[in-house]
Amino acid sequence: MSERINEETIEHLAALARIELEKDSRKNKKLISDLSSILDYFEDLNTVDTEGIPPAVGGSFVKDAYRKDEVKDVSKESLLKGQFPNSENGFLKIPPVFE
Repeated sequence: MSERINEETIEHLAALARIELEKDSRKNKKLISDLSSILDYFEDLNTVDTEGIPPAVGGSFVKDAYRKDEVKDVSKESLLKGQFPNSENGFLKIPPVFE
């Protein structure tokens, strides 16, 4: 387990993140243990031989595919209004939800 994380470190990180820690020291010890395990995992990753492997830059080579804006005829509006039972002043009228 990594000894880099202690109670003082947790309090400092909590202050930076503007979060309030629990007063229960058991929970803080669990948090210290969890964060230490995460850092230990990164230390394990540092031992992996990456000789000759180029660094990954960016996520992928996919380019943004934008479509051209096209004006479309939206004259189906009158067809839809004709299927609705009631309308008034160009708006669809529904029965009241609340009395």
